Amino acid sequence: MAIDITGVGHVVLKVRDRERSARFYRDGLELDVDAVADTESLIDASCAETQWRIDQLESRVLELKARSWAARLRKGESMSGEDDFPGSAISNPELKQTLYDRINAWYAEKEVPGLTLDEQEQLRQAERQARILSHRCRI
Repeated sequence: MAIDITGVGHVVLKVRDRERSARFYRDGLELDVDAVADTESLIDASCAETQWRIDQLESRVLELKARSWAARLRKGESMSGEDDFPGSAISNPELKQTLYDRINAWYAEKEVPGLTLDEQEQLRQAERQARILSHRCRI
């Protein structure tokens, strides 16, 4: 069964191998391949504000992260060797300092309340989104 393609207006594809895909669409499907975008420039353009977006995610859960870290430190956990050192994803120095100040403030409290299940989920989701953005944009 053959597919009879009479025309295609505009198609944008995200592919792993540009040249292989261009050959397939040009030679295999006999479509005109007008332009093959430079992947790096597309990534750069879409990632231009990534660090700002990561900082925004971090700022929304900053208090939760501070409480979580203070509670962990209170239990005797060490920050050394952590893959996700507190504040490592934050590029804004003021925001990073605020996180450290809040960790210290919570640590100094008589009691550090643990995170509720909802708060844990909020923190996990924000950290997951930040990791995805960071990975996609190679930050």
